[in-house]
Amino acid sequence: MILGQKVSFIAALVLSIVLAAQLILTELGLLRIVSTSGFSILLNKCLLGLEFLALCGLYLAWLIQLRPVAIASRFTELLNPVSAFLAVCWLSYPATNDIYMYLQYGLISLNQLNSYLTKAGDFGSSITNLIDWNQSSTYGVVSLLFFLISSKLSEINLFRCSTR
Repeated sequence: MILGQKVSFIAALVLSIVLAAQLILTELGLLRIVSTSGFSILLNKCLLGLEFLALCGLYLAWLIQLRPVAIASRFTELLNPVSAFLAVCWLSYPATNDIYMYLQYGLISLNQLNSYLTKAGDFGSSITNLIDWNQSSTYGVVSLLFFLISSKLSEINLFRCSTR
C-alpha cells in the first residue's frame, strides 16, 4: 500500500511539473518570447487537456486510496494529499494572470460599476496593464463578493480608480 502511494505521488509530481512547464512554454509562445511555430495549437491544447485529466484521475485515485482513518492532528497532514496540486499552482503562476482578473473585477465592484457589463480592460486601474482578456465577468455573485473583499484588502487599491 505504501509503495502504491509513493508511485502515485511521484507520477502526480512528474505530471504536474510537465503540465506547468507546458503552460509556461505556451504562454511564452503567445508572448512571442519563445518560438512555438513548429507545434500545433490544437495538439498543444489536446495534450494540456489530457495531462490535466490524467492529473485529476491520479488525484481522485489518491484521495480514494488515502481515506483518513482518524482526523488529522496537524495542518501538514491535511496538505499531504494535495501537495502535488499545490505544486502545479505554484509552478504555473507565471503562465496565468487570472488573479489580476479577479482583482480587477473586485475593483470594478468597489467603484460601484456592474462587472457583468463593464469589461475588465475598459476599466482603468493600476492593474489594467496586467490583464490579457478584455471581457466582463462570468463569475457568480458569491465569487464577485470574494473578489471585492480581496480587492479591498489588497495593497494595489491605494487610489480611487476611474473608468477610462
